[in-house]
Amino acid sequence: MPLIRTFISHADDDKKRIEGTLRKLSPFGVRPWLDREELMNRIGGSLSKAIREGVTKECQSMILFLSEKSVKSKWVEREVESALSLLEEGFRIIPVYLDAPDKIKLKAVFVEALRQRSSKPDTLYLRVDDALFCEKVTASLFSACGLDEMQELVLHLGHRLDMWSAQIPQEWRHVPALDLRLDFPLGNEKCSPTAEEWAEVQKGLRIIKSRLRSVKKVRVCGYAPLGVGALVGHVWDRGTNVQITCWNGRQEEEWHGIAPQEEQETVDWTPDNGSAVVLQDQMNLYAVTDEVVVALMYKSEQAEHSKKLALSMRIPWVWFKPTMFAGNPDDAKCILRESIGAIRWIVCTYPQIECLNIVTGLPLALIPLLVQQLKRYRKMRFFDHIYNATDPSKMYQEAATWT
Repeated sequence: MPLIRTFISHADDDKKRIEGTLRKLSPFGVRPWLDREELMNRIGGSLSKAIREGVTKECQSMILFLSEKSVKSKWVEREVESALSLLEEGFRIIPVYLDAPDKIKLKAVFVEALRQRSSKPDTLYLRVDDALFCEKVTASLFSACGLDEMQELVLHLGHRLDMWSAQIPQEWRHVPALDLRLDFPLGNEKCSPTAEEWAEVQKGLRIIKSRLRSVKKVRVCGYAPLGVGALVGHVWDRGTNVQITCWNGRQEEEWHGIAPQEEQETVDWTPDNGSAVVLQDQMNLYAVTDEVVVALMYKSEQAEHSKKLALSMRIPWVWFKPTMFAGNPDDAKCILRESIGAIRWIVCTYPQIECLNIVTGLPLALIPLLVQQLKRYRKMRFFDHIYNATDPSKMYQEAATWT
């Protein structure tokens, strides 16, 4: 199944009005089919044919933005006619009113789209100011394309991808995929979410999980802040029994998490026997404190910044350094296993510590696999790197907290 997309039918004059709405839907995996983006490589061809194919071949649903202007648009009318021909095949039209319904005079084609049989349309419709707008649209779109019955799902993290196309591995293109972003329509290579945006990311993932309860395997790819990967691992933690597989784009290979039969190897880690991950430096962890900053860093400069974070929080700090780069799945598994072992060692050795503040420079493809295993280890905060930060003590910001 291709990338899940929904056709956006709207009047040209309403573009500015709908952009904010589509931006709000981005963290929920609602990827719009937009003419200005999708038609870039079809210049010189038939516009009406390209749009008709967009509706009938490339999308599973349509969001129909109804306004005083859109119901007068010939293009919108043609798009709706194309969509109506697919209703018996499961295609769904989701009407969204931009203007008050009583101010819009509907033509026959729109009346049919709403299946109006009496004085009121019997098809559910939405207002953009509905408090649960994003949740309702997401549920309807997922149902329209049968996602709520799927057992596998690809999450493409496009938050730092400054292009429209989703970079999904060829090997995964048989699995339905959702494209998650924050900025609209393109990602931002230097994306550093605000506290409000981190809440949006987490809410989007939780809604996806709650709507897709049949999913048993989540595949993760793309380019995003590490905190997004951490939230994926947290939302589908080991208690969900969902298997997470990540794609390392640099080596173009799959990385897998820790299987139940491998967990004993994480228990055995100590500073004396660590090989893939070693205890490089630490402050006094026996100090009277219930928190610690845990740095999983390759570079000393990054570790030093995490130390300054600890000093600003007035809590101890410990640096675990990977001794190898994750150049293949076996090396990645070793680093993952010993990183989990190192965190477990802190929890077992220093029982007074109740909160672990995680700061890391590990590859994105390892982060969901790491965090998925950390549910059992007390309260945690995951910190993400801030682009363009100038204060060394403020290079990281809190992305997520969980108990």
